[in-house]
Amino acid sequence: MEIREYLTYDEINIIVTQCLAIDNPVERDFVKWMYILKFVTELDISDEVSSEEFDKYTQDGTIEEVGKKVKNIGNIDKFIAEAESVQKTMIKAELIFEEFLLGASNTIDKVTKGLPKSAKGWDSMLNKFKGVIENGNKNTD
Repeated sequence: MEIREYLTYDEINIIVTQCLAIDNPVERDFVKWMYILKFVTELDISDEVSSEEFDKYTQDGTIEEVGKKVKNIGNIDKFIAEAESVQKTMIKAELIFEEFLLGASNTIDKVTKGLPKSAKGWDSMLNKFKGVIENGNKNTD
C-alpha cells in the first residue's frame, strides 16, 4: 500500500474542522483516522464509515503504519488543542465580561437611586458641592 508522507494544508484543515465539531473523544479519534486514511492512502474510504472498518484498519496495522509514515499528523492534534484553547479563553472572557456588566449595572442602579429626582433636588445638591469646593471639604455645620 502506498502512503503519502504529508497531509496538505487543506486536508489538515478539513480534519481539524470535522474533529472540532465532535465532543466525544472516541468519535473524534475515529473521524481523524478515517480522514487520514482517506487522504494519504488509496483505500476506498466512504463518507459513511463503520466502526468495523476502523477496527479492521486498526487490527491489520494499517493505522499504525500510516501513523509512522505521515510526518505531519501531529499537527492535527496541535491545531485542535490550539482551537479549543482559544474557544475556552473566549468563553471565559465572555463570562468575565458578563459578570463585569452585571456589576456595572448594579453600581449604576445604586448611583442613580441616590440622584435627585427634581430640579429643586439638583439645586440643593449643586449648592452642597459649591460649599465643599469653597470650604475645601471642611465641615461647615
